[in-house]
Amino acid sequence: MASNKASDIWKKKMKTFHTVCDRDNDGFLTRKDYEDIVVRMTAYMKERKIEPSQSMLEAIRRNYVDEMWCEFVALGPNKGDTRKVSVEEFTINVFRSLAIGLPESDKEKVAAISLCSSTAAFYFDVIDFDENGTISYDGYEGFLNLIGADPRQAKTAFKSIDTDGNGTISREEFASAFLDFWLNPSKEGVGELLFGKLVD
Repeated sequence: MASNKASDIWKKKMKTFHTVCDRDNDGFLTRKDYEDIVVRMTAYMKERKIEPSQSMLEAIRRNYVDEMWCEFVALGPNKGDTRKVSVEEFTINVFRSLAIGLPESDKEKVAAISLCSSTAAFYFDVIDFDENGTISYDGYEGFLNLIGADPRQAKTAFKSIDTDGNGTISREEFASAFLDFWLNPSKEGVGELLFGKLVD
């Protein structure tokens, strides 16, 4: 499936995520961009006096490098240090990986929904550092900074996800926004601003 079958709003979401993760602003995502997220996340946890277990560190690396980089971003046989992925290729690869445009009953789409759901749960657990079952504004701002988003976008992003307006993001609210960002090709979904204002 080609990216020209994706809606304009969905392409903007993918461009936004690509831009967020491209910390060196060279126009490409690399394995190092994803490995750096793991390093920043580990340092952030330690700054907050949280000593991550070895299993948690392995899970973070597995999610960002082995799954996100290898299975969504790079695809193909070359997933090493020399691999560079442009925003156009990223959009095509994710479109294919998440079976965008297929009916929800399709086997590939069911698998994509399941994968996004488990990834949303993983992200939530990483952001919910104090394990109280909710994400605070400060926690979300820190998360955006970790992955490379402009933390000044946190207010807009947080407000859009906190649909009940109680000042925290629940597991359900986060999952709904996360799935909407990746799987919804329509405009004005609850997850449209998950990583801040969309890039044109």
